[in-house]
Amino acid sequence: MNHSPNARWTARQSGLVLLVLIVGNLLALFQPVWVAPPNIGLTFYVYSGLAMLWIPVLIGLLIAHRERAALPVILLVGGAILVMFIMFAYSGGKFLGTTDIKTCSQHEVAPGQTEYDCLEAGQFWNMHQDWVLRGPAGFPFASVVSASGYLMNNSP
Repeated sequence: MNHSPNARWTARQSGLVLLVLIVGNLLALFQPVWVAPPNIGLTFYVYSGLAMLWIPVLIGLLIAHRERAALPVILLVGGAILVMFIMFAYSGGKFLGTTDIKTCSQHEVAPGQTEYDCLEAGQFWNMHQDWVLRGPAGFPFASVVSASGYLMNNSP
């Protein structure tokens, strides 16, 4: 990196920041792999970190290219707003701390393959969701096999 004050911000740096932003947010949106139980609650934080990874990339490039910082600042503010919206909209309420994985049971479905059946209880919307995850036995990550949700009716 060139640290001179005359260094110019280029389309290459913008493209790098946008690439990291897009890839991180797509991973956060689709969440292809989860942290296996009993640490399943860490999954949201892992994907939140990936969604925000573009910020340190942008800051590092800003430090190296100080002259024309208007575009990076616009990317930073616009990207932060986009990421916060995506995290709120697609987190199923976890962004507000309104869900909790209540129970997870596990059983072996094939030699070396573990399946987890987890119940997630929403505290704000009174929504419950069953998650079925599968992964190698003892491995810290698992993939989602199925998910089904329903609203609980507490009326008399």
